[in-house]
Amino acid sequence: MFAEFGISARPERLHFFLAQTGHESGLVLREENLNYSASRLRAVWPRRFPTEGATLGFAHNPRALANRVYGGRMGNDGPDDGWIYRGRGYLQITGKHGYSMVGRHAGLDLVAHPELALQLPHALRIACGFWDWKGLNAVCDTGDFAAVTRVINGGLTGLADRRAWLERVLRRVPGNLRLA
Repeated sequence: MFAEFGISARPERLHFFLAQTGHESGLVLREENLNYSASRLRAVWPRRFPTEGATLGFAHNPRALANRVYGGRMGNDGPDDGWIYRGRGYLQITGKHGYSMVGRHAGLDLVAHPELALQLPHALRIACGFWDWKGLNAVCDTGDFAAVTRVINGGLTGLADRRAWLERVLRRVPGNLRLA
């Protein structure tokens, strides 16, 4: 499957894919954990939960939280879309728009069947489809690992852990890596 999506064509593509996937999911199929305490809600989403009172109804209520923080954005337009299209899979695809685009690239109807992101053998195809949708092979070819992180995450969240994953991958997966 890596060959089909061009990921195995160059060592840095495969190394970066495995490292980023390692950070996002630990290379284990995961669903986003949205079971947050009130204090954690305020730390993660300080603008949405500026006070302790703002967390009422959302702390330890994953469905309500997903609909609050993801509802009305990322293509989510239905009343329960934040929950339905929460982060899943090896690269934590999130939002109805993301599920739609990744599904297109992976050849799967993820809008109708978002649960496929947690099922083998679909999960790896979905992660590769995410990679393809975001044009990450071209970013990898520059050798700029931080740029790959920005495309996946929107910022540099977890960059140190992502680099630690890259070091693990480099010890186990052969190939000469060129970093920018």
